[in-house]
Amino acid sequence: MSNTMQLLAIRVDIFLKQRGSLMTWRRNDVASGLVRKAVMASAMLLPGVALADFEVGAVSISDLAGGRQTLGCTDLIVYGTLVVGAGGSVVEARNVIIAPGGKVQLAGGAIELAGEWRNQGSVTGPGSVTRVATPGCPLNGQAGPIAYAGEVTAVPAVGAEGLGLLGLAMVWFAARMRRRPARRDLS
Repeated sequence: MSNTMQLLAIRVDIFLKQRGSLMTWRRNDVASGLVRKAVMASAMLLPGVALADFEVGAVSISDLAGGRQTLGCTDLIVYGTLVVGAGGSVVEARNVIIAPGGKVQLAGGAIELAGEWRNQGSVTGPGSVTRVATPGCPLNGQAGPIAYAGEVTAVPAVGAEGLGLLGLAMVWFAARMRRRPARRDLS
């Protein structure tokens, strides 16, 4: 799959997630795949579609050193290597996507985004990644610092069926543990 198709698939996933319908479509993977393919096919038929994202190519190195890159609520997509040096920053990013094989080196620099943080590559070095609201770019997620040293992993949760069984088990244990009045010998 080409980089453009991968990017379009990622954008469709982000769009569905932001609209709150991704959980609904995940239940039916066939429907999810059909919707994704229909959106991608429709996007390819549109003439003159332009993307104004900041993209670091697969074999390229972009070194901001101590400079500042203002993205104006567009995406930062890293396939190659992005170096943000001491005092440097990438601000007003909508979504930050680090593709597999992509590298971001925060050598004392900072990244500020309003949307989704998707790290499938690597992020190293001292620096900061923060989710903040910017004018014209709505906040998508909890504001504040984002841990980038290690990816946050999902904690398994108990589903509806598990909660039902847990409730029945608690009722059963409560019934067994019910204290019976003590029998007193009054003789």
